[in-house]
Amino acid sequence: ETLDMAKKVGLRYASEVFADRAYEEDGSLVSRDKEGSMIYDENEAISRVIRMIKEKKIKTITGKDIDIKVDSICVHGDGKKALLFVEKIRKSLEDEKICIKPLIIQTPGQNSLQQQMQATILLMICSLLMNLKDLLLHMMR
Repeated sequence: ETLDMAKKVGLRYASEVFADRAYEEDGSLVSRDKEGSMIYDENEAISRVIRMIKEKKIKTITGKDIDIKVDSICVHGDGKKALLFVEKIRKSLEDEKICIKPLIIQTPGQNSLQQQMQATILLMICSLLMNLKDLLLHMMR
């Protein structure tokens, strides 16, 4: 929904995928309460990321392949080996000749930090509006 909001208001956006999370058939992340929601095997996670990038597909928790768009890869940084995991992902992407580049294109007169802050603030506003909509819908039931 956040990407839809960004599109509607004309923001540039990036589709983020999660290296260490499982997906439902609708493209959402599997709830952490559910068995199999996390991908603990680094090699499996890396293989999944490479497939997401090259084939634009991900195998869901049910085994069904769905389409997925990848602009950015998220890795949870709270794990003990998070930095090593990111380094392994980067090396694997480079080995596969997958180009790694920054998401932000600098506009003349603005530095990238200013652009990042503006984009973050706008996406936060979009997210807040979506949460408000959900709350209002819930209250109307």
